[in-house]
Amino acid sequence: MKTGPDAEEQPSVLPATEDSSIAEVESPTVAARNFTALAIYQILLRTGWIFKTESIIMPAVLDTLSGAGWVRGWLPVLNRFGYSVPPMLMARRIKVMRRKKWSLFRTNIYMTLSFLAIAALFRVDRLRLQDWLPVIYLMLYAVFFIANGVNQLAFNTLQGKLVTTTRRGRLLLISNVIGAVTAIGSAFWFLA
Repeated sequence: MKTGPDAEEQPSVLPATEDSSIAEVESPTVAARNFTALAIYQILLRTGWIFKTESIIMPAVLDTLSGAGWVRGWLPVLNRFGYSVPPMLMARRIKVMRRKKWSLFRTNIYMTLSFLAIAALFRVDRLRLQDWLPVIYLMLYAVFFIANGVNQLAFNTLQGKLVTTTRRGRLLLISNVIGAVTAIGSAFWFLA
């Protein structure tokens, strides 16, 4: 060890890294609760996801409102826009938020309200709004995917804060396996 004026000062404490705030100081009970909450959230999201774009349901719903193929062609455009541009614009804002759970909560509310509004389209007087129904549907679909894109960003940020890196694979495994079983069961129950 060097001594004297040329000696480098040795820091007494290691510098904090970004990952030092991850659940390493949490009690095992809190870490287990966070893991369970995030797993349940992902399972529910995967179960509901089967009723969306990956299936034929959303395009079929749009076909009942407008039979034009060019209108259906907007679905993938709006989908990809919602996954790319809004999360990029919101990334910094979510990063500096003190409570990231509220961004996840808000985006879930927007996703829920947009699908409730889509369901409400079938309860309105369709004769008066016939020309506007496809436009309204596409706007609500865009709101859903904008909220979903930001939701995924918020979830991944929250997961990075609450789940240690050694347990993230287990979280993905549990949510995928159980989520697939519940999604297939739900699809069979509601669509059979």
